[in-house]
Amino acid sequence: MPSRIIHEKCRKSLSLNALSAEAERLFWRLTTAADDYGRFDADPRALLGDCFPYKIEIFKSAQVEKWRDELTVPHMPEEPPLIQLYTQKGRTYGHFVKWTDYQRDRSKERQPPKPKFPAPEECTLFTPGAAAPPSEPPQAAPKPTEAPKVAKAPKSDGLTPKFMAFWEAYPARSGRRVGRALCVNLFAALSEEDQDLCISAAKEYARHCAKEERTPRDPERFFRGKQGEVWREFIPAPPVPQRRPMSAVTPPPPPPPVGEKPPPEAMERFRKILPSFSMEGQA
Repeated sequence: MPSRIIHEKCRKSLSLNALSAEAERLFWRLTTAADDYGRFDADPRALLGDCFPYKIEIFKSAQVEKWRDELTVPHMPEEPPLIQLYTQKGRTYGHFVKWTDYQRDRSKERQPPKPKFPAPEECTLFTPGAAAPPSEPPQAAPKPTEAPKVAKAPKSDGLTPKFMAFWEAYPARSGRRVGRALCVNLFAALSEEDQDLCISAAKEYARHCAKEERTPRDPERFFRGKQGEVWREFIPAPPVPQRRPMSAVTPPPPPPPVGEKPPPEAMERFRKILPSFSMEGQA
C-alpha cells in the first residue's frame, strides 16, 4: 500500500471544518486504512480495530459508529459527503467519494492492484440510521415449533456446607481470608473422606498458629504449597484407646485368716466327706 497524500488546502476545507474533532480524527486515520481504491470495511468494530488499535479499551464501537456517520452527511451545499456507505451480503463497506481527487489513481496503472473490497457500483447504497435493504426479497420463514422449556438447574457456586465449615475453621490473616473462589475448586477436588480430614486439619492448623504465634499462610497454599498438600501435615492423630490401670482391677477376696474356725456349713460338708475328720480333736 503506497503512502497517502495530505494537501495543504485541507486546513481551509469547509467540509472538514464542519466536523467534530473526533470525526476529523477518524477521517485522517481512515485514509491509511482504506485500500488503493479508497474502500474500507465500515463496520464500527472493524473501524475501531483498524483506526484505533491502541485505544480499544478506551473507545467503544458505538462512539466510532457515531463519528463514521458524521462523515456521511453533506456539510456544504452542492457538495457530496466525505464518504459513502454501501452493503453487500450483509456486510457494510465504505469509500471516499473524492478519493482520486487527492490520492493516486492506481486503477489506470498497467498492472493495477487487486481491490480488497467490492466496488460501490456492485452493491447497494444506504444511509446511516435506516435499515440496510436486503440483497434478496425476504421470504416468510416457517414458524419453528417451540420446544418445551426445561427448567434449568440453579448454578452452584461450590459453597457447600462442608466447604463453609472448612472456611470458617481456617485461621484468618489480619482479619481476612483471600482466594475463596480458588479454594472452592481445590476443596471440591477432594474426596468426601479427605474433605472431612481437611476440615479437621484446618482446625488443628488454627490451634497451631495461635499456639506458636505464627501468621497463617494463604488458604490456597494450605492445599498446594511447595511441599505439596500442606493440610495433610495437620491431620490430627486418631485418639489412642486408654488401657485400664492395674490398680483399677478388682482384686480377689482375701483367703480367711489362718486359725479362724470355718463356718458350720463347711464343717458339715467336711464331716460327710471325711467321717473320721474331727476339728475338735485337732483343736
